[in-house]
Amino acid sequence: MRRTRNKYSSVNSQPNKFLSFLQRNWVGITIALLLILFVLPFVVMKLQNVIQNIKNNKVDNETKALINQTENSTVQNNVQNTNLSNIDLTSKAGQIKKKFSKRFVKGSKLFDQIKNDAYNLAIALGTDAKSNQAWFGLEGWLPDRPDLDSLTEDEKTAGDILVKYPRTFDILAECYFKLATRSHDLRKDINKYLTNQQIKNLRLWYKKHGQTWI
Repeated sequence: MRRTRNKYSSVNSQPNKFLSFLQRNWVGITIALLLILFVLPFVVMKLQNVIQNIKNNKVDNETKALINQTENSTVQNNVQNTNLSNIDLTSKAGQIKKKFSKRFVKGSKLFDQIKNDAYNLAIALGTDAKSNQAWFGLEGWLPDRPDLDSLTEDEKTAGDILVKYPRTFDILAECYFKLATRSHDLRKDINKYLTNQQIKNLRLWYKKHGQTWI
């Protein structure tokens, strides 16, 4: 009789080969699985930490660069406002006027009035750039060195100036910072030098005009 080949023999032998492979290599396979289960997550976590640290360092470097740029700009502004003549400061004033040009009617003298009052306000608060200078010329190292005349505040004059600008306080603050003082924030100086009652009255006055400047 002719002998026929079992067509399932090759198929059935495959699982046997696989089981035989597992039996011969079970130790290595077990170690590999343990490595995948316990070591791989640790490696992934470390890689994620490295990536996050790189991102954080980039953000920190960008932040430091921005801070340095701001500090350098502030020092430059202080030097200009202290040492430049009024004529030289005119170009800085022109930049501020251009920035807020849409807020002024053509031919209006309002900006000049605000600019002059920014200087008057600085004098009233004792913060004007000409009276407050750096110790020994060391810009940015120590607090400003005030003249004796700038140690007292004329709160009434300051208050009278501030009530004039409920809608243009931001322009006044810009001139105060960039022209009249050594980079002083007007809001901070108001809270520092005016009385609580004056500040309260100013807030109510600005609120009447739909503004919350301070």
